[in-house]
Amino acid sequence: MPLPTKQQPAATALLTIRGPGHAWAIPSVAVTGVEAVGDTSDASMLDVPALLGDAETVPSDASRVVILRIQGQELRLLAHGALTLMETTSSNLLPLPPLMQGAAPLVSHIAVVDGRPALFVLSPERLLEVAHVENVNA
Repeated sequence: MPLPTKQQPAATALLTIRGPGHAWAIPSVAVTGVEAVGDTSDASMLDVPALLGDAETVPSDASRVVILRIQGQELRLLAHGALTLMETTSSNLLPLPPLMQGAAPLVSHIAVVDGRPALFVLSPERLLEVAHVENVNA
């Protein structure tokens, strides 16, 4: 008789962005590309640190544009800092407590690294909602 197998938590990958004063991540399954900020960048990019409460920053050589595909739509995020790919498991992604969801509506999870909360994981769907609201208000 075979021994029962213990189900392993699902593996997932996050694109992490660590800049001065901020660290956040996005599920890599939504990421379709990363580009340097150039002359082709436009005002429709979302400045994630600014959305999270940091001051708006001017793009620099260290800035990148992270391109997402969500529900068949493209979304461009302005990211400042070092980009890395982090492999983790679903057991290391803690849902944001209900009392904090209203205060941080873009954050879906907190990623635990080495046993400690380390990164806010943003919801691509919620970012898309913000982009639609900003486009309507523009």
